[in-house]
Amino acid sequence: MKRPMVTTVLLGLTLLSRFGAPAGSNRNAQLELRLYVGKGEFFEQEPIYAVFELSNHGLDTAWISPFGITYPALTPVLTSGAGSAVPRLIGVSDYVPPLGWRGVPIAPGGRLYDTAVLQDWWGAADSAARGLFIRHLSPGSYDLSATFISEVGPDAGRSIEAEPVHFSIRGRTTSEEPVYREVKALTSMVSDRAQRPRYLGALLAWVSTRLSAKDAGNPYLAFVLHNGVQIAKGTGSWPDAASAARLASLRAAVAEAQRSLPAGAYAVDAGYADRPELVPPLARALGQSLAGGVAAQREKEHRSEARPRQ
Repeated sequence: MKRPMVTTVLLGLTLLSRFGAPAGSNRNAQLELRLYVGKGEFFEQEPIYAVFELSNHGLDTAWISPFGITYPALTPVLTSGAGSAVPRLIGVSDYVPPLGWRGVPIAPGGRLYDTAVLQDWWGAADSAARGLFIRHLSPGSYDLSATFISEVGPDAGRSIEAEPVHFSIRGRTTSEEPVYREVKALTSMVSDRAQRPRYLGALLAWVSTRLSAKDAGNPYLAFVLHNGVQIAKGTGSWPDAASAARLASLRAAVAEAQRSLPAGAYAVDAGYADRPELVPPLARALGQSLAGGVAAQREKEHRSEARPRQ
């Protein structure tokens, strides 16, 4: 079956003021929506990776609208401890379904995933001079929730709500400050024209060093291997064949080291968002982990896209 044509457009800043519709419940439902952020406490300017998972617990294939943080069927909301919605940068993926399209299938026991860094979407506007991210989340407590309402299939119009996840952000400790400063100095290389040609090589060397130093749990590794590479591309430093192969290998290493965390899942998605043909088979090696689930779904999608059209 042909997949719908997709176009992604960045719209701008909006303030979400409410949760999704309260109707419906995950209890006794065929579909379940779950959220993962990995832990309950982060330091300021630490990337907060999130995984959105829609699973089918029924006996039949479910047919739904496209699933992902930029698709209108999924509505994620981040609220502060005071209960107010955090401003969000909105990205929208529009699609034109072909004639007779039934929707996106989820087989019984199957799952669909999307991953994100929350500071790419939520928070106050930030600058490259100040921090690492597009948006800034200040210290405090937060709740991430989400609602999925499909426009197609037997569940069309029914609200499927995820159990909210709670986390907090605090100031950096004296041991965390050098790690942040190290990454900030790395990404700031692109602002200096003299250093810019060396940025991508320095990025690859930094990740390799962290992995070799048995710092595979470093929270910035997956971020640098995706967002950091996008910064390089944005300034004209596209990876050559050798760098692209090395990137694929490093992403696989981070995915394996952080397989149980949303960061590991984000490292998997980094490869498929960049050069999917270079991503090695990961699902079997990652096993029954969060990153393994994402890898299995991406490998399935990649095989489907590579299959000749009839």
